[in-house]
Amino acid sequence: MVSTALLLSFTACSNDKGNYDYISENKLIPVEISVMDSVSVKANSLLSITPTVKNDDKSRYKYTWYTIAKNWPHKCDTLSTKHDLSLNCNLNAGEYTLYYQVKDSLKNIYKYVSAPLTVTATDINSGWYVMKERNGTTDVDYYSMSGTARPNLFTDVMGISPLVGSPVGMAYAPSCYNQEVNNPDGSVTKLYQQSVFHIVSTKDMITLNASDMGVFKRLSEEFYEQPSTFNFQAIAVDGLSTQTLLNNGQMHNLLGFMGGIGKFSFQKEGNFNFYPQIISADYDDYVYDQKSSSMYASDMFSGLVQCTNSKGSTIFSDSSFVMLNFMPRVDYSYMASAYAVFKGGLKNKYYVAAISLFDVYLNPTDPVFTEIPSTCGLLSTDVMAAPRNASVIYFAKDNMLKLFKVATISEEMLKTFDVGEKVTFIKNISGTNADKTTFNDLVVITNSSTGYKVYRFPLVGSAGEINATSSAVMTGTGAASFIMFRQN
Repeated sequence: MVSTALLLSFTACSNDKGNYDYISENKLIPVEISVMDSVSVKANSLLSITPTVKNDDKSRYKYTWYTIAKNWPHKCDTLSTKHDLSLNCNLNAGEYTLYYQVKDSLKNIYKYVSAPLTVTATDINSGWYVMKERNGTTDVDYYSMSGTARPNLFTDVMGISPLVGSPVGMAYAPSCYNQEVNNPDGSVTKLYQQSVFHIVSTKDMITLNASDMGVFKRLSEEFYEQPSTFNFQAIAVDGLSTQTLLNNGQMHNLLGFMGGIGKFSFQKEGNFNFYPQIISADYDDYVYDQKSSSMYASDMFSGLVQCTNSKGSTIFSDSSFVMLNFMPRVDYSYMASAYAVFKGGLKNKYYVAAISLFDVYLNPTDPVFTEIPSTCGLLSTDVMAAPRNASVIYFAKDNMLKLFKVATISEEMLKTFDVGEKVTFIKNISGTNADKTTFNDLVVITNSSTGYKVYRFPLVGSAGEINATSSAVMTGTGAASFIMFRQN
């Protein structure tokens, strides 16, 4: 469709009987714009159109590309003011009308063409998400299953501001999130069972629609009652889609399966100071309170419940332990398990212990606290991880990746990276590659003055050994410290 709007104002007396010469629209604005075909594009992918314009004059005319949503509330969005359209489409999935307007600013008149625009689900889905810091802010790089990179999702792809602060974590919550949309007439539209990403930095957070990367909530909308201090420490999702957030030693929950409007709860009552780590299972999330030296289960019905063994003991408070490091063993199932590194408050010695939890109970009843020497590498780093099926702990010191064997209290060098590379993240991640083969890798991030590198080392055998010959499979700018793999 082609249309002309003449925005001219004429004033005449009611008895004016003068003669007028009417000018055709082609004389007023001689531009001819070719008809546009209907357009279909995936959200956050390239939308590129080069219009055919006759009698064009770029020194005189101004150009505008904009859309109007077909569904209520018929929102209008300006996409570009350039002659040609070339940008990442950051519209939500849906049906739109796309307009291209050429305006003569001297005469204040314009012509336009329009065409149907369909935005479908984004191709930013299965793959790897790397959180990184640049100039005091957090952004995310995406790598598809085939290895295609989409750097700087916030700033370069979605066109929004990055998060304030350093990366903390990212969690994917499938088909469990409800979102309210306020309409201009005062009514509210509720979206049910949405899949979302929660992305958290030390001072900020955002919730994105996982189907089109549209923004559901920014920080000011995330809570029923906003905390007075933002010091985010961890984010996790359990098997029942309960989303758990730690902020400044306190806990907030979002119970996805219970309905609600996609906001995190009031701060859990109690004099807590939770260690900044969440251990997730199919039914509950678990945290360690540093004030009472005991484990708590975030039970879906009872709230926070202190975990005890069959004797009614909390184990840790009875032994006066101080938590130094706490990491999940990656066997996500009905029972949660973790390794913990402690300092014994009474004996001033150091220990490592394997802990399992089910419902609100500690298992085994009396875990073994194995003493480790004060020179142990686990005590001089906070970068460590436990694998899925081996009694070992991976840890890093500067550019060295090491293995701690729990049974023998011994350390082994696995990999020395180039000088200038510092290991900042380790995690055992398993899944399916693009070619449908399965993988079980130790994923390691290193940072240097030139940016970050991500390595994938396949686990070999059942003793935690790895194939350490792999080269970096992902590289980017900024300082990276977290990676998430999304399978679907």
